[in-house]
Amino acid sequence: MFSNAKRAIAGLFLTLGIAQSATAGLILKVVPETTTVQTGESFQVDLWASIPDAEPVLAWGLDLEMNAQLLGLNNVLVDSTWLPLGGPGDGDGLGGAALPPQTGEARLATLSFSALNAGSAEIGLSHTLTDFSEGFALAAGGFADYEVASAEVEIADVAEPGTLGLLAVSLLGLGLARRSKGDELH
Repeated sequence: MFSNAKRAIAGLFLTLGIAQSATAGLILKVVPETTTVQTGESFQVDLWASIPDAEPVLAWGLDLEMNAQLLGLNNVLVDSTWLPLGGPGDGDGLGGAALPPQTGEARLATLSFSALNAGSAEIGLSHTLTDFSEGFALAAGGFADYEVASAEVEIADVAEPGTLGLLAVSLLGLGLARRSKGDELH
């Protein structure tokens, strides 16, 4: 039941936006813009929007773009300012609605990832033009145009101790053990 209410609210907000398209100065940001991690580590990024005072946003929905061979999405936590709108059929859960409409610097969500393999990965955001549950629905109707930024993630292999270094430590330990045994015999 609550899921249907969310869909109805999202549909209302986003349908209002179909009537017209607006020219907005909305800027979407991913913070931090660059991250360096090792394989197996987890990390988080925050999604922020700079929303002009003249164009308050009622609802938003986005698609997450990433290399699934390098990154695994662990969790999406929509900020408490917004009513989460993601659900079945929305694979990444990136969407929210707010009453009253929001302006200014607004955190949209926090995304948690795992670094799966070494490489360079980009975390990008977009929306599908024909999907009316995506984009930034404005209080006055229409959708905001927005500038989007992505984040770069550098994933390094876990550094393993060098084989020669391990051999040297082992031989040193063996030598010390033999020496202490030799001292016991004298």
